[in-house]
Amino acid sequence: MKKNLIIGIVLLALSLFTSCKVYSYYQNLGLPGRIYVNNMPASAGLTVVLIHPQLGRSFSYTDYSGLFYFGNVPQMPSPYYIEVFWMNNLLYRNQINVNEAPIAINLYM
Repeated sequence: MKKNLIIGIVLLALSLFTSCKVYSYYQNLGLPGRIYVNNMPASAGLTVVLIHPQLGRSFSYTDYSGLFYFGNVPQMPSPYYIEVFWMNNLLYRNQINVNEAPIAINLYM
């Protein structure tokens, strides 16, 4: 009985240590960016979508100078996809890596 209790405590401690280590590696970042059309900042109202196959989708919108921002983006070893829409029309799609800090995205269309 005492041996099983010790084994249970050790396994619990190892699982807590492992999860803390993973969390510290995959930090959440703010991800700013700007969209350029013909080397000029894009106008307001473009929809920017950040997609990760495991984490899902996040949405942002450009302001009057083409700037957008995603908060709390986890660093991941696998790539994200970024899409830009005007209304329902897909204007841009590409793959980006968010695996080290700092990162800012400039998209040229």
